Amino acid sequence: FRRVLFRSAATSSLNGDVESDGKLLKEEVSVLADGWAVYLKRSISALLFQNYLNLLMLTTPVAAYYKVVGGEGADGLVFLFSLLAIAPFAERLSFVTEQLALHTSETLGGLLNATFGNVTELIVSIFALYHYNEQGELEPMYRIVQVSLLGSILSNLLLVLGCAFFAGGVSYKQQKFNKTSSAVNAGMLIVSVLTYIFPMILEVSGEDNAKESALTVSRSVSILLLITYCCYIYFQLVSHTHLFQDDDDDDDDDDEDDDDVPILGAWGAVVWLGIITVFISFLSEFMVDALES
Repeated sequence: FRRVLFRSAATSSLNGDVESDGKLLKEEVSVLADGWAVYLKRSISALLFQNYLNLLMLTTPVAAYYKVVGGEGADGLVFLFSLLAIAPFAERLSFVTEQLALHTSETLGGLLNATFGNVTELIVSIFALYHYNEQGELEPMYRIVQVSLLGSILSNLLLVLGCAFFAGGVSYKQQKFNKTSSAVNAGMLIVSVLTYIFPMILEVSGEDNAKESALTVSRSVSILLLITYCCYIYFQLVSHTHLFQDDDDDDDDDDEDDDDVPILGAWGAVVWLGIITVFISFLSEFMVDALES
């Protein structure tokens, strides 16, 4: 099987595709080189037994138990244990996403990390929007959605980015980054912030029907933001891919590539993404239902 794959990689090099196809085939071979049983054991070990935070996953059945049994104070316990269980699942989701990114290009890998890194907030927001009260009536929890998304934005812009700057400044005298990518992302961020501000200014202006007008403007710019993001994806992955790729061939980069050996195969990462997302969905539903009480 390995011989066939490597022969396919060599054949693809005749068409000028050895750099991408050959790398992907080699990675697929490397993760399955010792057989399916060893691969499955290694992947489960990496996912569940190499991080002490994963012990909090054991609170999942506890949350489900109090959800089913109910009783006085059960909602508080459901919320607590669901919150504790979501933390390791969200961390493992990031790990699996990074594993999947190793089988793609640097640009697509970064996009996958940015997308799946916020899946937890997205799922919580969806359940909060489709929350039903005890009478079975739809009662969206807009405030929960707002603070969830705001917390995600602030944590990524301030906490994560600040820690990255601090750790990089302590470890390296000079840090390098892609100037074009940073300029595009900064521009997108400025546009997004302005679209948040303008409806708010309209709402607090004190004019008649200000709230209705602000809602119309908010919905309109949301659609425009979605279109803008689609254009950005096309710009990044199709039309101007060369601007987002690293051209450095330093020894440091080679060492970094050697360290980033995939543990999960591409399809294995996709399967685990689906499994972890299901658990996060159930826990998010438990947590949102217990929020009101």
